[in-house]
Amino acid sequence: MKISTNTKKHTIAALIAMSVITLVGLFSFLIAPKASAATYYIESFEQLKAALSEEDNDKILILTQDIEVSETVVLTGNVAVSSSVDAKIARAESCLSHLFKVESGANVVFAQNGEQVLTIDGQRIVANGSAFNIAASAKVTFGKGIEIVNFDAETVSGSVVFSSGELIVDGAKIHDNKLSSTVEKYGVIHNYQGSTFRFKSGEFYNNETLSTGILFMNDNTVFEMTGGKIYKNSTTANGTIYIKNSDVTFTGGEIYENSAARGGGIYVNGAAEVSMAGVKISKNTVADYGAGVYIGNEGAKITIDGAEIFENVSAKSGAGVFIDKGQVVMVSGKVSDNSNESGNGAGFINKDRLTIKGGEIKNNTAVSKGGAIYSYDTAELTIEGGTISGNSAGSNGGAVNAVDTILKVSGGTFSANTTDEFGGAIYANDLNISGET
Repeated sequence: MKISTNTKKHTIAALIAMSVITLVGLFSFLIAPKASAATYYIESFEQLKAALSEEDNDKILILTQDIEVSETVVLTGNVAVSSSVDAKIARAESCLSHLFKVESGANVVFAQNGEQVLTIDGQRIVANGSAFNIAASAKVTFGKGIEIVNFDAETVSGSVVFSSGELIVDGAKIHDNKLSSTVEKYGVIHNYQGSTFRFKSGEFYNNETLSTGILFMNDNTVFEMTGGKIYKNSTTANGTIYIKNSDVTFTGGEIYENSAARGGGIYVNGAAEVSMAGVKISKNTVADYGAGVYIGNEGAKITIDGAEIFENVSAKSGAGVFIDKGQVVMVSGKVSDNSNESGNGAGFINKDRLTIKGGEIKNNTAVSKGGAIYSYDTAELTIEGGTISGNSAGSNGGAVNAVDTILKVSGGTFSANTTDEFGGAIYANDLNISGET
């Protein structure tokens, strides 16, 4: 077939018959899918620029071979991008600004329908712009068959994505990217104020930052994780997922084997509201506190209702959940098999407000005090239900150690908790017990 920059109008059925690529799924992402659209076959950067300069509002771009991008590509209107073969869009050394700039009102989809892989490659060039800069009111979807790799930046937040609009990851793999900045630049993916980020499926792994947050949710971001995997990422600062003053919902997915200073899985800061139902947070490690989850601001409200937080390891205290400031309510789920290399409270550290209404806290191991929960520093700890079992501590409080804490116990089951010293179930200097326990 002759490859051309000329606009070709085809029905989707005709495209399928031509065996170029199945595009029904691609166009289903767009706001107003049509039976025909301007279709362009791309074999060079010059052809890409020519296609995007055409006036058609709805475009299908099909790469037929690798291309190298030497300047910022501006995307407007409804655009679906795929390839007919395994292909690559690569950053050229001359392109140090944003690779793609998605304008307000645009709806852009990168996705495959076959087995082909379209790779967007930063080639480890340390740039001054993101791979994707998404404007407010714009929408970008990374679907199946898309891989985004090898991007790095040092003077901007978001080496892969800086978004003020809506970002959806639904099947893509985003891996081996880096943010080299160490000062006030945050995230391989940075969701700016008022943006939306939906992680539905796909993989985010082996990404690295030298500053706070690998996935950074800035003020008033809406973040939803319903599936997919976030794993083996690392930061020398705080938070694989860093949440600041934002509303966040986890109903599925896995967050595992990440590493940070604090908040190996999740770091919550500011007046954030976080709901954890169905997500699995496991095997994360930290050099300091809170390998699974770290909560660091008094305005934060976290509900654990079905989440599983397990096998996380802290070098110091609070391997499962560390509450420095903020409120946590556990309704259901599991906090289990977490451990500290030193310090207290392998399941929970509580320095503010923790309420246990249900769920299981079991088999957590603290080197020092409070195998399941260590509560102190004028904190409030309320236990109304749930099962706390099989936890162990080297010092006082096999299950719970509560000092300088308002401790109220009105329900729940304690069993098979052990300590080398005092208080297999509870060690406290002030205890209020009512009801059946």
